[in-house]
Amino acid sequence: MTEGKESARDDKLMENFYYTCIYDILQEPTQPREKSTKFKQLKAKIIRLHNKRLQGITVDARDPTMYQGENPLLFHLIQGRKRQDARMIFEIRDENGNL
Repeated sequence: MTEGKESARDDKLMENFYYTCIYDILQEPTQPREKSTKFKQLKAKIIRLHNKRLQGITVDARDPTMYQGENPLLFHLIQGRKRQDARMIFEIRDENGNL
């Protein structure tokens, strides 16, 4: 259980670091094409963190009394999808509201 908490804390710290990097990129006076490439790389890293977390949700959603090969309840899958949608990044804007 302690390992899970440490892993979740590390993931959260890494995610915050990536968001800080995004903010720093917004402040740089570089070409939009270069920024776009950097944003895509950071977005991919954040998505990997989220997918790792979501895989844990479906594994943890299983009841210990379930038979092997049995699927989690629809409720747990819907909850996981709602969490995923809540964490989704749709667009990044700077302080002036520009993309």
